[in-house]
Amino acid sequence: MAKTAKIEIKKLTRKINNMKYKSLLNMVLAALSIFGMASYSQIHAQETSEGENFVRSNDPIVLQRADPFIYKHTDGYYYFTGSVPTYDAIEIRRAKTIEGLQDAKPVRVWEKHESGPMSRHIWAPEIHYLDGEWYVYFAGSEESDIWKLRPYVIKCSGQDPLKDDWIELGQMQAADNDPKSFTDFSLDGTVFEHNGKRYFCWAEKTGGQFAASNLYLAEMESPIKLKTVQFMLTTPDYDWERIDFWVNEGPAVIKNDGKIFITFSASATGACYSMGIMEADADADLLDRNSWTKSRYPVLKTNEAKDIYGPGHNSFTVDENGNPLMIYHARDYEKAVGDPKMVPESDKRSLEEIKADPLYDPNRHARLMEVKFDENGRPVFEFY
Repeated sequence: MAKTAKIEIKKLTRKINNMKYKSLLNMVLAALSIFGMASYSQIHAQETSEGENFVRSNDPIVLQRADPFIYKHTDGYYYFTGSVPTYDAIEIRRAKTIEGLQDAKPVRVWEKHESGPMSRHIWAPEIHYLDGEWYVYFAGSEESDIWKLRPYVIKCSGQDPLKDDWIELGQMQAADNDPKSFTDFSLDGTVFEHNGKRYFCWAEKTGGQFAASNLYLAEMESPIKLKTVQFMLTTPDYDWERIDFWVNEGPAVIKNDGKIFITFSASATGACYSMGIMEADADADLLDRNSWTKSRYPVLKTNEAKDIYGPGHNSFTVDENGNPLMIYHARDYEKAVGDPKMVPESDKRSLEEIKADPLYDPNRHARLMEVKFDENGRPVFEFY
């Protein structure tokens, strides 16, 4: 009995010890220790604390926020965005510390339309500060065509993204001589700067919903328009990128030791979801296919022993001391179950089909990981 209780308590501790119910958990553990069912001091020591120990944890930092993105601004604040479970709005939260994000109040700055573009599937918002102004890049579809996903941009009217109004700038625009970009299922756009140039990297399918999702890269002319034609960075080449769906998506950029890396996520959104990585020399032409090499194997995948399933769609930031961190989403159980309440009325699938779709299981939680580098300067992603 006592052994079983210890196992269950440790599982509970691992899942919620960084959440707002930590104090309640401590009281429960203390009470159980009185009856000899668990050692309070022993279990309590496993909890994370402020600073480094907080990051050294597999626990969620924000519950039910897939596609997490953190931007650290020059004002010293961290800004967090992610897909809300209902896929119907854009929320931003702000805190002075990474740990503070878990208790920061989310502010809804924009909500979906009732019909037409941007009326369904509001996914993967990223907040960026470009040329002295705030922008959010996100994907959205239409109530009447839920897979007609395109990348959109909104811009803050002032300098406080939580208080000032946001203005819709419309769909991201392709370069004048590019007839292909953003004409099909397109999502997961991210912005980065390198060697004095600004780039947009995104996922796009060619041939409709069930075709392969590739990653594309282009230089930007402005915050809402590309300067160059699309360059295909990667397509699903390996078996681990082709489970249920052929997918490369969710790009994120990190640089180190004369190299630039673009991580990406692969396969469907269940436990098979995993991360790969692309690599190029920092002084290479990023729009040249020969500049890039790709990992043959996933660099992060499900770890059953640690109850982490389907890790991916990450982004990068730094902690308060400038050390690199990765934020990603994952579930803490293997078999995802779709919630019919999250599914639009225009989705005519059966109840059984919906429940089998992990896309509508809301429990992808945002988590942190400390990023280390190997002797060759490549990032290493390891669970604690």
